[in-house]
Amino acid sequence: MDRRSSFRVPDRTIVIAVDSSDNSKHAFNRYLEEYYRGGDEILITHIPELPKFPTIQFRSGLVLPTDEWVKRLEEKQDKSSKFLDYYDKLCNEKGIKRKIIIKFGPDKPAEEIWKIALENDAKLIVVGTRGLGPLKRALLGSVSEQVARFAAGGLVTSGISAYLTFSSPIFADSKSEIAKFMSVPLTDYETLKKESKNDMKAKMELFIMEMQGEICRKLEKLDGKQNFQIDKWNRKEGGGGITCIMNGGDVFEKAGVNISVVHGDLPPAAVAQMKSRGHDLNADKSLPFFACGISSKNPHVPTIHFNYRYFEVKNEDKKIWWFGGGTDLTPYYLNEEDCKHFHKTLKAACDKHSPTYYEKFKKWCDNYFFIKHRGESRGVGGIFFDDLESPNQNEAFKFVQTCAKAILPSYVPIVEKHKSDSYTQAEREWQLLRRGRYVEFNLVYDRGTKFGLMTPGSRIESILMSLPTYAKWEYCHNPKPESNEAKILKVLKEPVDWIKQ
Repeated sequence: MDRRSSFRVPDRTIVIAVDSSDNSKHAFNRYLEEYYRGGDEILITHIPELPKFPTIQFRSGLVLPTDEWVKRLEEKQDKSSKFLDYYDKLCNEKGIKRKIIIKFGPDKPAEEIWKIALENDAKLIVVGTRGLGPLKRALLGSVSEQVARFAAGGLVTSGISAYLTFSSPIFADSKSEIAKFMSVPLTDYETLKKESKNDMKAKMELFIMEMQGEICRKLEKLDGKQNFQIDKWNRKEGGGGITCIMNGGDVFEKAGVNISVVHGDLPPAAVAQMKSRGHDLNADKSLPFFACGISSKNPHVPTIHFNYRYFEVKNEDKKIWWFGGGTDLTPYYLNEEDCKHFHKTLKAACDKHSPTYYEKFKKWCDNYFFIKHRGESRGVGGIFFDDLESPNQNEAFKFVQTCAKAILPSYVPIVEKHKSDSYTQAEREWQLLRRGRYVEFNLVYDRGTKFGLMTPGSRIESILMSLPTYAKWEYCHNPKPESNEAKILKVLKEPVDWIKQ
């Protein structure tokens, strides 16, 4: 049976252990930049040592220097208040819920931090490291490393990052990768790390897990209202996926970032899709697949779509593999500067690997995303490629990595530029009409959609996740000549060279 878990990411309690050091500030700021989610409540925790008791004097009998000790304690309290003020004001400026916890005197601060996390059902612990060398760490240890040993929750340090579940803590060498993911990997993490040294399937799965986390965190930060719903699902025929969906945000009406890692027998209908790409197959296949569709409710913010995938097929005694993917932009109104930025960013990524890639894959994209029955393109293109096997497997993988890492730089500046633009109801109606064209392409022509729908045990909701929440069709609609709507339509019927434009 297909086992699935679907849930909305709940508000989290985060324990952040702080002191007066720069390492502490670095860890705190890193959490805000990379791990903070709207709704988090931070427990700013400080565990100072009690001042040492002064020397006892015996000049005129036994004299306990309590006044001096109290003075030292007050000085320490005053010092703590000053740097805790920094964190309190920082949270206040960003509208983050927080509480300040000060506990003087525990002999084992790491255990105390862990205890506070357990008492408050914390999902993450953040603590700064002091950058000790390996010998000193081995001999002396550090609060951060002691917390790592004690905590069955999560740990993020300025030198190491980790996301751990309460039920299954993982080894220290796994931390830096796990922290970047939206969920526990589909394949056992330790197995992935071991196999990724020589196996491309494992390398690709680790990479797309990391990219999913990076993109989701950035989109949550851009939106400022909604978090992603995470749906981890298993496929009885082999493999599964992690689908992250955001709906009804302030900026994004719908954003879906999906990964799937499936394996098993190819049915005849799916084999037919592969044969159309020049492969004669009838055997087992494995497919780490990474796809995303993002739609804003503002008509002046374009929709972006991308997917990157790796196929590996065993055909009798021969292993066949290839990469495919691409990134494309679908604006509803023409902004030439946006189109130039988008294409120049993708060209820069392609040029790192071959001066011929951009022109070749841009043309492929224009041809692939053409809606034949409408005589127009889905959007202003980007890059698209399939059957990539050269110059070799590792170099092809590096190219895919570069392209995927160019997604946010190509798109985020456009979103930031237009997300607060005003728009009319008429512009919204045009956006919905253009989304209808987007749906037509996906359901009628897209080979990836067809392949997914024809594969047994497919996760239909995930395959169709890039479809917009709202779309519209109007009988024989034509925009007025010389209107802004007519300008974008002209570009969609006659693809533009945005680099030379």
